[in-house]
Amino acid sequence: MSYVRWSSIGHPWDYDSDLYIYDDVAGGITCCGCVNVPTYEEMITHVKEHIAAGDRVPDFVIPRLEQAGKEL
Repeated sequence: MSYVRWSSIGHPWDYDSDLYIYDDVAGGITCCGCVNVPTYEEMITHVKEHIAAGDRVPDFVIPRLEQAGKEL
C-alpha cells in the first residue's frame, strides 16, 4: 500500500508531493530513494524531516501513517 506518491498537481493526483512512501514487501515502510524504517513512528519522524527541509508533503500523509500504525 502506498501512503503518498510523487506527483505534481493534476498529474495524476490532485495533490503535489515530493515523496513516495509505501509498505515494502521486504518489510518495513519505505520512503523511495531515501530510507526504509521498521515502524510507522520512525517514518513519521522521517516525514517531519522532509517537511522541515521544505519538501512538498501533503497534509494527509502523517495522519495516514498514524492510522496505519494503530491498525497493527
